[in-house]
Amino acid sequence: MKIAIYVALAAILLWYVLGGRAWLKSKPWAEGFFAAIEPIEILLYRKFETILWARLKMLVGVVLTVLIYLGSLDLTPIMPFVPQQFHTPSCRRSTTCCRC
Repeated sequence: MKIAIYVALAAILLWYVLGGRAWLKSKPWAEGFFAAIEPIEILLYRKFETILWARLKMLVGVVLTVLIYLGSLDLTPIMPFVPQQFHTPSCRRSTTCCRC
């Protein structure tokens, strides 16, 4: 029963985010709702925007790491876009180099 409640709340929240908010803002009977909710919504968005972006970037990094570990992602095509300072020096890749 708890799972059904959580799924219903998630569905309502998803509807609100994807299109319900715009639809509700166009209705005159919802003005009181937005007068009360909008200041809270703005405050929460400002506060958590940085945290959400940081977690998204972390998730992308984790997914890329896992895919590279599994060998299913080839990074060779994007290596020209990586700045030279982050490349491994060629002499460190070689086992015969003696100047390092």
